[in-house]
Amino acid sequence: MLQINNKKNDINSAPFISLCLDENIDITKSARLAVFARYCVGNIIKEELIVITSLLTTTKGTDICTAVRNSLAEKEIDLKKIVSVTTEGAPNMVGKKNGFISLFKADVGYSILECHCIIHQKALCAKSGLTSLDNVITLVTKVVNLISSQALNKRKFDALLDEVNSVYNGLIMYNNVRCLSRGNVFQRFVDCLEEIRLFLQNESKIEQYLQLMDIMWLLKLMFFIDICQHFNELNIKLQGPNKTVIVMMDLICAFEAKLYDFRNDIITKNYKYFPNLKKDMKD
Repeated sequence: MLQINNKKNDINSAPFISLCLDENIDITKSARLAVFARYCVGNIIKEELIVITSLLTTTKGTDICTAVRNSLAEKEIDLKKIVSVTTEGAPNMVGKKNGFISLFKADVGYSILECHCIIHQKALCAKSGLTSLDNVITLVTKVVNLISSQALNKRKFDALLDEVNSVYNGLIMYNNVRCLSRGNVFQRFVDCLEEIRLFLQNESKIEQYLQLMDIMWLLKLMFFIDICQHFNELNIKLQGPNKTVIVMMDLICAFEAKLYDFRNDIITKNYKYFPNLKKDMKD
């Protein structure tokens, strides 16, 4: 109880407060809203989870605004101290008329600094920048779903992994909510590639997935996994306490420089084998 009171005293004594909101659908298909606060106590930056609450019906800007307003009132946090809000940029958050930020501004009565989460921007950039590998993503997702989403196939594949003394007990399914899951899904897929081929042969379905034998397709798969690993490392660096916008932008710029060097190194080493590689990577 003393610790809770100290946290309440800290946040109430702060002259300014910044909020961060994240609304998502969990594994039970329920809408959850997480509200974080960042504030200063003296020269120390503190971050606290204000609330994780459920949005029982719709997830419109009005619903989010009501939930945030009620949560702040419950914690006795003064709305007039809110100076900025960070969201993932969804329409229900940033809509011009009925978005959360517009409605929240009307509540507090003054302009608030709006920020789009840097990690979410990076995830969107990665998603749009890897469209040339969509055929790889689609096939891997299709095979993983074939094995893991059907109970009988899952049991057969798990038994096969046990029979060959694999260190794994199954595949990982991709989850859109978890931004790091894509790289993990593909890494597990590659680690179990021989077992996957054997399973498809046993089920007489290997003819439907001949790309798993195609060297060029496999090269694209390995390239995709390598890129995902770099993105995951950046994602982890961007998370955690005491990450200011200056630190995060430095990490982003360093990552861009690394990708540029990575691209030039690939072109230099493989140009004689793939003369159109420079144009393909630019696209």
